[in-house]
Amino acid sequence: MTDFISIFQPGMQYVREQRDFDKVRVVEAPSGAPGTTSIDLDAGTAIVVAQRCDATPEDAGGT
Repeated sequence: MTDFISIFQPGMQYVREQRDFDKVRVVEAPSGAPGTTSIDLDAGTAIVVAQRCDATPEDAGGT
């Protein structure tokens, strides 16, 4: 069926190929500074250390 549609819309083949490529493409995230998280996939645990924020809504200009 897609070949039949490609006769009338030749650009659709390119769009379909691009969609298929995007499904399998892997984009590596740039490496940055080590975070304050610890993720242990084998144990199924994640430790996230949140920084304390002492600011009040009035300090941030909120209501």
